[in-house]
Amino acid sequence: MGAISVKINVLRDLSWREAHGLIVRMDAKTIRRHNLTILISEAGGQKKLAGRTGVNPAYLSQILSRKTLRTMGDDVARRLERGMSKPHGWMDVMHEYGYSFSASASGVGGAVAAREVDDVRARYGGAGFSGPPPIAARVPLISWVAAGRWGEVASSFQPEDASAWVDTTKRIGPTAFALRVHGDSMEPKCPEGSIIVVDPDREAVNGSLVVVRLDEDDAATFKKLVVEGGRRYLAPLNPRYPVLEINGPATICGVVRQILIDLD
Repeated sequence: MGAISVKINVLRDLSWREAHGLIVRMDAKTIRRHNLTILISEAGGQKKLAGRTGVNPAYLSQILSRKTLRTMGDDVARRLERGMSKPHGWMDVMHEYGYSFSASASGVGGAVAAREVDDVRARYGGAGFSGPPPIAARVPLISWVAAGRWGEVASSFQPEDASAWVDTTKRIGPTAFALRVHGDSMEPKCPEGSIIVVDPDREAVNGSLVVVRLDEDDAATFKKLVVEGGRRYLAPLNPRYPVLEINGPATICGVVRQILIDLD
């Protein structure tokens, strides 16, 4: 297949730090690599995809890695297609990510699986309904410890380092990331198990929901930023928990732009 120019909103498979909306030169190898990230999301994680298709997970990691520059063979491409019920040749045509995702705490690493949804206009007969908002970006789901050090590790982060990939409809900066909420300190707005999309390029102001790391801690925490009389506080949304004044050095890792909750 000759190289083609494709305009896409999300280029997370090439380098998740690249901004959306770029015109990129894509050859067959790049297209297969892009489609592999879609299959990983649809399967619910890289290990689950390997289990469904019989492809060695280490081989998949090598294809995704920008360091190994390994090319996906035709045999593997066909096995991936069969295992994921895709038509012959699906891996060789550029596909965009679906409109929605299902976040589940089950499975390997609590992976987030992207999936296409039914046409809501056909399902509900809503004349004039514009449909769901388009996906603006795909961000890596990382640990709270990694979030606290994100300014240091973001530049060397690789696609395979993420626990999963999360779709967001928000316009965000190139180093945005996602976290899974632990505990009930931010209920009811952000219950345990929900996913937050965090943008380090967004300025934190009074009232912002922020991910912040106090310099004496390893991991980041999630709270509401309150600024009063020149003082800064971290306030939980759950009144059962105390408000903490920021007395020492602290690093705001990013502002929460979106909260994703699975009601299933």
